Amino acid sequence: MSGLFLSELKLSHFRSHRKAVLELDPRPVAIYGPNGAGKTNILEAISLLSPGRGLRRAAADDLVRRPEALGWKVSAVLHSLHQVH
Repeated sequence: MSGLFLSELKLSHFRSHRKAVLELDPRPVAIYGPNGAGKTNILEAISLLSPGRGLRRAAADDLVRRPEALGWKVSAVLHSLHQVH
């Protein structure tokens, strides 16, 4: 097991995902599916967990799911060494 891993990712009204919950363990993950399924959107959500503007450098307003435009939320549980964040 590496020193850092993501055990849970929750998305709400983020890009193409109305609601998504991923529960993970320290093993490597492969994300697959047809074009337009939201694979890159998951990676973009994860990229927002570190400082900066994310994978695609999108503005916050561009991350909201359309047509609802209710605002978006990304939450995660990260494990590093012997801590949970």
